[in-house]
Amino acid sequence: MKIIYIIIENFNRELIGKLFLSIKLINFYKNYKIIIGEKNQLRKYLKKAPPGIIIEKGMRKGMIKNLKDFKKKKT
Repeated sequence: MKIIYIIIENFNRELIGKLFLSIKLINFYKNYKIIIGEKNQLRKYLKKAPPGIIIEKGMRKGMIKNLKDFKKKKT
């Protein structure tokens, strides 16, 4: 099964939009599992999680190493 990780930075502002996105993704990609989580907890989980697609709010220089490490994982 393929996985999409959706990271939420601010629940008050992003939760409804990310839930809506999740519903659309589930309806469009039937064979994907969606995991939604708070940014710090989900980023820790990603270190040992199976490979998948990560949806972040944005990108900054400090995130590059972690994303490259995650990209190197094999399915």
